[in-house]
Amino acid sequence: MRRERDESPPPTVAAMAWRMHSSLSMSGTRVLIIDDDAATRKMLAEALREQGFDTRYAVNVEPALDLLDDEVFGAIVCAEEMATRDASELLEAAQRAEQAPPVIVMTDEATPDTAGAMRRAGAFGFVKKPFLPSQLCKLIHQAVSART
Repeated sequence: MRRERDESPPPTVAAMAWRMHSSLSMSGTRVLIIDDDAATRKMLAEALREQGFDTRYAVNVEPALDLLDDEVFGAIVCAEEMATRDASELLEAAQRAEQAPPVIVMTDEATPDTAGAMRRAGAFGFVKKPFLPSQLCKLIHQAVSART
């Protein structure tokens, strides 16, 4: 019996782009979101889940530290300033974690002094509010890829 050749047309540019995007997917990568603003946490969690990330969140540094003790995260997204403690305390704790995840800090004002201090404390990068979810996703991809 003679087998017929597959005569399907070559993939379109859009199809090739989709495959490349899918291969870059961080599907299942767990991201911890820390922000004391409920609307921000919800928006970020939804946007990251749409991109294939597995998300957890904490309202401030205290519960985030508990989560870091119990789970492994591919990345952390943290507000620079919160009501109780700030991102610098989280950065110190994240560096002590068994598998130190990269930390991305969300800030209202990214001054050179603040950025330098956060970098020295271990932040992978910053995103200035307001930002597009795609900007944050790109930074998370970079952080996770740099780690592997």
